[in-house]
Amino acid sequence: MKRKSTIKRIICIAVSAAMISGLSAGCSGNEENSVESTGNEKAEKAAKVEKKQLEADSVVISVGDEEATFKELLVYMYILKDRYQDTLGDDIWNYRLDNGKTFKSVTMAQVVSLITELKIISRKAEGLGISLTSDEKEDIKQYVEGLYGSIPEEDIAEYKLDTNTMTKVYCENEIANRVYDSCINGVNTSINDDDSRQCRVLYIYLRTSGVNQSGVTVTLSEEEVGKRYKEAKKLLKNAKKASDLRAFAEANTESDSAELVFGKGDMCAEFETAALALTEGQFSDVVTAPEGFYIIYCMDTNDEELAASKKEEMVAIAQKENFEAQYSAWAAEFEVEVSELIMQ
Repeated sequence: MKRKSTIKRIICIAVSAAMISGLSAGCSGNEENSVESTGNEKAEKAAKVEKKQLEADSVVISVGDEEATFKELLVYMYILKDRYQDTLGDDIWNYRLDNGKTFKSVTMAQVVSLITELKIISRKAEGLGISLTSDEKEDIKQYVEGLYGSIPEEDIAEYKLDTNTMTKVYCENEIANRVYDSCINGVNTSINDDDSRQCRVLYIYLRTSGVNQSGVTVTLSEEEVGKRYKEAKKLLKNAKKASDLRAFAEANTESDSAELVFGKGDMCAEFETAALALTEGQFSDVVTAPEGFYIIYCMDTNDEELAASKKEEMVAIAQKENFEAQYSAWAAEFEVEVSELIMQ
């Protein structure tokens, strides 16, 4: 049983998007702490949380009668600090993201959301018949003890770490993974080949409207659009004679790149219809779209490796949506309260 990959599967929800954009959209919590409104008058009331002084065993998050202590939250903070410190530096918690917020403030909010989700899932696991055997719990405990032995003493003291709390965190993550797997078992994983098709093309784009590469809004008159069309026709003629088509396309396109791999729904309808109708080595005519003109050359009608990856992505999205629908219904059954002290 690989504990490291197990907890990573859950905890990555809390931080991956935060690292990129400064705020994850994948979690249900918010940065304003307080009590979450479920909109359900029959929702199970949240237990009380610490409001005056934080101790290791202070309750900082309540989901119905499920409670998370301060030291439980600190386990997650330590795991994330350990994972990202090499990237963000020793002063990791004061590292500022693109939105101006510190990594600590964003991560704390996401960990609160993550713990909230795990507590809700934990409450539902029993009803789904999902639990850990004594042997599985012992396996996790032994893994945690080995991990604990490698943690510097100063981190143990700062993050109030102990093997019992860490074991609890890892067990909850393992159960959450199993609940997720149970919820997605009925999802249809059959994806039509045409829907996952990935076409590779070279193309030249001449803009007639929208924002150009310099950030300037382009609005051409009817006469200017006509001139651009004639320019596109000339480029098509020359492209067919080019000894190095890639270099020719790169030199004449008004897009960021002359090469593109795309599938259904990735491009405008005019581009998609023309490109997907091509065979390998074939040029389109000049394609007229609302934003401009395209000249498309088909390099590969379907990149099989990328198509397989696209299928996996589409299945994963369907599974995630199915789980989120079930989770939303569960979440409405519980009130959530978060201590203001951990968000200061």
